Amino acid sequence: MNSVRRVTFLPLLEALSMACPGQSGDTRSPLGMEQAAVVPPLPPDSVPGRIWAEIHAPRNIIPSSPHWGVPFPRDLILVMFKDNATSAQRQSAIDAVEGQVIGGEPIGHGGYYYVRIPGDTTGEALFKAIAKLETLPQVDLASPELPPISPLDDPHRRKDPRGDKTERRSPLF
Repeated sequence: MNSVRRVTFLPLLEALSMACPGQSGDTRSPLGMEQAAVVPPLPPDSVPGRIWAEIHAPRNIIPSSPHWGVPFPRDLILVMFKDNATSAQRQSAIDAVEGQVIGGEPIGHGGYYYVRIPGDTTGEALFKAIAKLETLPQVDLASPELPPISPLDDPHRRKDPRGDKTERRSPLF
C-alpha cells in the first residue's frame, strides 16, 4: 500500500520560487506558509512581523473589487468559528481552502483566525474561498481583512469645542 508523507523543505521551496517568479499568479513566498499546519483550538494572539509585512506589502493589496469596496490583502481571510466547532471541524474548514493559520485575535473563548490562502492577482481566489467557508456549518464568519476603525477617522464624529472630547453622531441625523 502506498502512503503519502508530507515533507516541507523550505530552503528548497524558496530557491525554486526565486527561480520561477510569478508562477501561477501567486505573489506570495513559500516562506509565508512556514507556520504549523495544525489549526489551534484558539486563535494565536500575534502574527510574525515578517509575514504581516509581506501580506500588507503594496504588491499584495487589491485596491477594491466588486465584492469589497476598500483595499484588502489578496490572500488573507478572517475566520471566526462557532463556539461548538470541534478541532476536527476547524481543521477541515481551513484545509478546504488550502489555508494556513498565521495568527489571530483572541476574543473571550474564541476570536478571529488570520488565515492565509493561495491568492491570485484579482482577489477572486479570496472570494471563492470565503464563499466556500460560508457554506460550512462550523464557520460563523469569513471575510477579507476589515479596514482599520478609529474614532479619529470617523466622518460622523463631532469634536468638542474645547478639543478634549469626541462625540459620535449618527449619519442619519
